[in-house]
Amino acid sequence: MTKRAIVTGGTAGIGFENVKTLLHRGYSVTALGRNPSKLSEVIEALPNKEKQLAFLSCDFSDLNQVSEAANYLRQHQWDVLINNAGAKVESPKKQTVQGFEWHTGVNHLAHFYLTSQIWDAAADSARMLTVSSIVARTHVMTTSNEAAMSTADHYAKSKRENLLFGLTVARKLKNTNQSSTVAHPGFTRASRYGASWVRPVEYLLAQPARRGSETVLRGLDESNGSYIGPAVLELWGKPKPAKLPSELLDETEQNKFWKETEEKLGIRFRLN
Repeated sequence: MTKRAIVTGGTAGIGFENVKTLLHRGYSVTALGRNPSKLSEVIEALPNKEKQLAFLSCDFSDLNQVSEAANYLRQHQWDVLINNAGAKVESPKKQTVQGFEWHTGVNHLAHFYLTSQIWDAAADSARMLTVSSIVARTHVMTTSNEAAMSTADHYAKSKRENLLFGLTVARKLKNTNQSSTVAHPGFTRASRYGASWVRPVEYLLAQPARRGSETVLRGLDESNGSYIGPAVLELWGKPKPAKLPSELLDETEQNKFWKETEEKLGIRFRLN
Protein backbone atom coordinates (compact mmCIF):
# COMPACT_ATOMS: atom_id res chain seq x y z
CA MET A 1 0.00 0.00 0.00
CA THR A 2 1.36 3.42 -0.98
CA LYS A 3 2.27 5.58 1.99
CA ARG A 4 0.86 9.10 2.14
CA ALA A 5 2.82 12.25 3.00
CA ILE A 6 1.62 15.79 3.68
CA VAL A 7 3.99 18.73 3.15
CA THR A 8 3.02 22.27 4.10
CA GLY A 9 4.70 25.01 2.10
CA GLY A 10 5.33 22.44 -0.61
CA THR A 11 5.54 24.74 -3.63
CA ALA A 12 8.81 26.60 -2.98
CA GLY A 13 12.26 26.28 -1.47
CA ILE A 14 12.92 23.42 0.92
CA GLY A 15 9.30 22.29 0.90
CA PHE A 16 9.42 22.01 -2.90
CA GLU A 17 12.55 19.85 -2.64
CA ASN A 18 10.90 17.73 0.06
CA VAL A 19 7.96 17.03 -2.25
CA LYS A 20 10.22 15.90 -5.09
CA THR A 21 12.25 13.60 -2.84
CA LEU A 22 9.19 12.00 -1.25
CA LEU A 23 7.71 11.33 -4.69
CA HIS A 24 10.96 9.66 -5.73
CA ARG A 25 10.73 7.53 -2.59
CA GLY A 26 7.32 6.31 -3.69
CA TYR A 27 5.05 8.34 -1.44
CA SER A 28 1.72 9.77 -2.49
CA VAL A 29 2.17 13.46 -1.61
CA THR A 30 -0.28 16.22 -0.83
CA ALA A 31 1.45 19.60 -1.00
CA LEU A 32 -0.12 22.61 0.71
CA GLY A 33 0.68 26.06 -0.57
CA ARG A 34 -0.60 29.21 -2.20
CA ASN A 35 0.60 28.70 -5.79
CA PRO A 36 -0.25 25.46 -7.62
CA SER A 37 1.56 26.53 -10.79
CA LYS A 38 4.92 26.00 -9.05
CA LEU A 39 4.25 22.26 -8.89
CA SER A 40 4.33 21.93 -12.68
CA GLU A 41 8.12 21.51 -12.47
CA VAL A 42 7.67 18.48 -10.21
CA ILE A 43 5.13 16.88 -12.51
CA GLU A 44 7.34 17.42 -15.55
CA ALA A 45 10.33 15.87 -13.79
CA LEU A 46 8.32 12.83 -12.75
CA PRO A 47 6.47 11.53 -15.82
CA ASN A 48 3.62 9.12 -15.15
CA LYS A 49 3.68 9.97 -11.44
CA GLU A 50 1.38 12.98 -11.44
CA LYS A 51 -1.40 10.85 -9.92
CA GLN A 52 0.76 10.55 -6.79
CA LEU A 53 0.84 14.32 -6.33
CA ALA A 54 -2.04 16.48 -5.16
CA PHE A 55 -2.07 20.22 -4.45
CA LEU A 56 -4.18 21.80 -1.76
CA SER A 57 -4.50 25.58 -1.73
CA CYS A 58 -4.04 26.94 1.78
CA ASP A 59 -2.94 30.29 3.19
CA PHE A 60 -1.55 29.68 6.68
CA SER A 61 -2.30 33.23 7.73
CA ASP A 62 -6.01 32.31 7.78
CA LEU A 63 -7.15 29.54 10.16
CA ASN A 64 -10.40 29.23 8.22
CA GLN A 65 -8.39 28.03 5.23
CA VAL A 66 -6.34 25.74 7.46
CA SER A 67 -9.58 24.26 8.80
CA GLU A 68 -10.85 23.63 5.27
CA ALA A 69 -7.59 21.92 4.37
CA ALA A 70 -7.77 19.77 7.50
CA ASN A 71 -11.30 18.67 6.62
CA TYR A 72 -9.93 17.26 3.37
CA LEU A 73 -6.70 15.80 4.75
CA ARG A 74 -8.28 13.82 7.58
CA GLN A 75 -10.45 11.86 5.16
CA HIS A 76 -7.47 9.61 4.42
CA GLN A 77 -4.84 8.04 6.65
CA TRP A 78 -1.42 9.68 6.47
CA ASP A 79 2.06 8.37 7.31
CA VAL A 80 4.26 11.48 7.17
CA LEU A 81 3.48 15.10 8.08
CA ILE A 82 6.13 17.74 7.39
CA ASN A 83 5.24 21.05 9.02
CA ASN A 84 7.40 23.22 6.80
CA ALA A 85 5.41 26.30 5.69
CA GLY A 86 6.52 29.52 7.27
CA ALA A 87 6.80 33.27 7.11
CA LYS A 88 10.33 34.68 7.05
CA VAL A 89 11.29 37.94 8.75
CA GLU A 90 8.62 40.23 7.34
CA SER A 91 8.26 43.97 7.93
CA PRO A 92 6.36 46.06 8.77
CA LYS A 93 4.57 44.32 11.61
CA LYS A 94 1.24 42.79 10.72
CA GLN A 95 -1.36 40.30 11.90
CA THR A 96 -3.02 37.18 10.59
CA VAL A 97 -6.69 37.13 9.60
CA GLN A 98 -7.59 36.03 13.14
CA GLY A 99 -5.51 38.81 14.71
CA PHE A 100 -2.41 36.89 15.83
CA GLU A 101 1.09 38.28 15.44
CA TRP A 102 2.10 37.33 11.88
CA HIS A 103 5.13 35.09 12.51
CA THR A 104 3.68 33.17 15.45
CA GLY A 105 0.33 32.89 13.70
CA VAL A 106 1.69 31.48 10.43
CA ASN A 107 4.68 29.50 11.68
CA HIS A 108 3.38 28.03 14.93
CA LEU A 109 -0.33 28.43 15.56
CA ALA A 110 -1.45 27.35 12.08
CA HIS A 111 0.66 24.18 12.24
CA PHE A 112 -0.45 23.34 15.77
CA TYR A 113 -4.05 23.76 14.65
CA LEU A 114 -3.64 21.74 11.44
CA THR A 115 -1.91 18.90 13.29
CA SER A 116 -4.59 18.82 15.98
CA GLN A 117 -7.32 18.53 13.37
CA ILE A 118 -5.78 15.68 11.37
CA TRP A 119 -4.08 13.65 14.10
CA ASP A 120 -6.92 11.13 14.29
CA ALA A 121 -6.05 10.14 10.72
CA ALA A 122 -2.39 9.45 11.54
CA ALA A 123 -1.14 5.91 10.88
CA ASP A 124 -0.05 3.83 13.85
CA SER A 125 3.57 4.42 12.81
CA ALA A 126 3.10 8.02 11.63
CA ARG A 127 6.05 10.41 11.70
CA MET A 128 5.71 14.16 12.18
CA LEU A 129 8.63 16.40 11.22
CA THR A 130 8.65 20.08 12.18
CA VAL A 131 11.00 22.55 10.50
CA SER A 132 12.58 25.06 12.86
CA SER A 133 15.58 27.39 12.44
CA ILE A 134 19.00 27.88 13.98
CA VAL A 135 17.73 31.20 15.36
CA ALA A 136 15.49 29.24 17.74
CA ARG A 137 18.67 28.76 19.78
CA THR A 138 21.05 31.52 18.72
CA HIS A 139 18.91 34.65 18.45
CA VAL A 140 19.27 37.09 21.35
CA MET A 141 15.90 38.69 22.04
CA THR A 142 15.94 42.48 22.38
CA THR A 143 13.02 42.39 24.84
CA SER A 144 10.56 40.01 26.51
CA ASN A 145 7.73 42.49 25.87
CA GLU A 146 5.94 41.12 22.80
CA ALA A 147 4.51 44.51 21.88
CA ALA A 148 8.02 45.97 21.71
CA MET A 149 9.64 43.07 19.84
CA SER A 150 11.23 43.60 16.45
CA THR A 151 10.12 41.47 13.50
CA ALA A 152 13.38 39.52 13.86
CA ASP A 153 12.48 38.82 17.50
CA HIS A 154 9.02 37.63 16.50
CA TYR A 155 10.47 35.35 13.82
CA ALA A 156 12.96 33.79 16.24
CA LYS A 157 10.20 33.34 18.82
CA SER A 158 8.02 31.54 16.27
CA LYS A 159 10.84 29.15 15.29
CA ARG A 160 11.50 28.44 18.95
CA GLU A 161 7.79 27.62 19.24
CA ASN A 162 8.19 25.22 16.28
CA LEU A 163 11.02 23.48 18.10
CA LEU A 164 9.11 23.34 21.37
CA PHE A 165 6.04 21.98 19.59
CA GLY A 166 7.99 19.14 17.98
CA LEU A 167 9.73 18.23 21.24
CA THR A 168 6.51 18.32 23.25
CA VAL A 169 4.75 16.04 20.76
CA ALA A 170 7.75 13.69 20.97
CA ARG A 171 7.41 13.44 24.76
CA LYS A 172 3.69 12.80 24.48
CA LEU A 173 4.34 10.03 21.93
CA LYS A 174 6.87 8.22 24.11
CA ASN A 175 6.18 4.47 24.27
CA THR A 176 4.13 4.54 21.04
CA ASN A 177 5.09 3.63 17.46
CA GLN A 178 4.49 7.19 16.31
CA SER A 179 7.22 9.81 16.41
CA SER A 180 7.97 13.51 16.23
CA THR A 181 11.30 14.98 15.17
CA VAL A 182 12.55 18.49 14.42
CA ALA A 183 15.12 19.74 11.93
CA HIS A 184 16.52 23.04 10.78
CA PRO A 185 18.19 23.66 7.39
CA GLY A 186 20.94 26.03 8.52
CA PHE A 187 21.77 28.83 6.11
CA THR A 188 19.80 27.77 3.04
CA ARG A 189 18.54 29.81 0.09
CA ALA A 190 14.87 30.64 0.42
CA SER A 191 12.17 32.69 -1.24
CA ARG A 192 12.83 36.42 -1.30
CA TYR A 193 12.50 38.16 2.05
CA GLY A 194 14.04 40.90 4.16
CA ALA A 195 16.16 43.84 3.00
CA SER A 196 17.54 44.01 -0.56
CA TRP A 197 21.11 43.38 0.64
CA VAL A 198 20.09 39.92 1.94
CA ARG A 199 19.82 38.36 -1.54
CA PRO A 200 23.46 38.76 -2.71
CA VAL A 201 24.74 37.60 0.69
CA GLU A 202 22.43 34.61 0.56
CA TYR A 203 23.45 33.82 -3.02
CA LEU A 204 27.15 33.82 -2.10
CA LEU A 205 27.05 32.06 1.26
CA ALA A 206 23.86 30.02 1.58
CA GLN A 207 23.64 26.37 0.58
CA PRO A 208 21.07 25.39 -2.08
CA ALA A 209 17.55 24.41 -1.10
CA ARG A 210 18.28 20.82 -2.13
CA ARG A 211 21.00 20.50 0.52
CA GLY A 212 18.77 22.10 3.14
CA SER A 213 16.06 19.62 2.23
CA GLU A 214 18.48 16.71 2.72
CA THR A 215 19.11 17.89 6.27
CA VAL A 216 15.41 18.32 6.98
CA LEU A 217 14.40 14.95 5.56
CA ARG A 218 17.10 13.23 7.61
CA GLY A 219 14.77 13.91 10.50
CA LEU A 220 12.35 11.31 9.13
CA ASP A 221 15.00 8.64 9.64
CA GLU A 222 15.89 9.60 13.21
CA SER A 223 14.40 8.43 16.50
CA ASN A 224 11.55 10.17 18.32
CA GLY A 225 12.62 13.49 19.84
CA SER A 226 15.68 14.00 17.61
CA TYR A 227 16.75 17.47 16.46
CA ILE A 228 18.82 17.64 13.26
CA GLY A 229 20.81 20.43 11.63
CA PRO A 230 23.82 20.91 9.30
CA ALA A 231 27.22 19.71 10.51
CA VAL A 232 29.36 22.82 9.92
CA LEU A 233 28.49 25.43 12.56
CA GLU A 234 24.87 24.31 12.08
CA LEU A 235 24.91 26.45 8.92
CA TRP A 236 26.15 24.24 6.09
CA GLY A 237 26.90 20.64 5.26
CA LYS A 238 25.61 17.17 5.91
CA PRO A 239 23.02 16.52 8.63
CA LYS A 240 23.93 15.71 12.22
CA PRO A 241 22.30 16.13 15.66
CA ALA A 242 21.83 19.83 16.49
CA LYS A 243 22.23 21.53 19.84
CA LEU A 244 19.08 21.72 21.95
CA PRO A 245 18.31 24.49 24.45
CA SER A 246 17.99 22.46 27.67
CA GLU A 247 15.05 24.50 28.97
CA LEU A 248 12.92 23.31 26.06
CA LEU A 249 13.13 19.76 27.42
CA ASP A 250 11.56 20.79 30.72
CA GLU A 251 8.16 19.10 31.08
CA THR A 252 6.68 22.00 33.05
CA GLU A 253 7.72 24.46 30.35
CA GLN A 254 6.31 22.19 27.65
CA ASN A 255 2.97 21.78 29.42
CA LYS A 256 2.67 25.54 29.93
CA PHE A 257 3.43 26.16 26.25
CA TRP A 258 0.89 23.54 25.16
CA LYS A 259 -1.88 24.93 27.34
CA GLU A 260 -1.24 28.52 26.24
CA THR A 261 -1.38 27.49 22.58
CA GLU A 262 -4.63 25.60 23.11
CA GLU A 263 -6.14 28.63 24.83
CA LYS A 264 -5.11 30.98 22.00
CA LEU A 265 -6.74 28.68 19.47
CA GLY A 266 -9.73 27.73 21.62
CA ILE A 267 -9.14 23.99 21.15
CA ARG A 268 -8.02 20.89 23.05
CA PHE A 269 -5.35 18.75 21.37
CA ARG A 270 -4.95 15.22 22.75
CA LEU A 271 -2.57 12.88 20.99
CA ASN A 272 -3.69 9.67 22.66
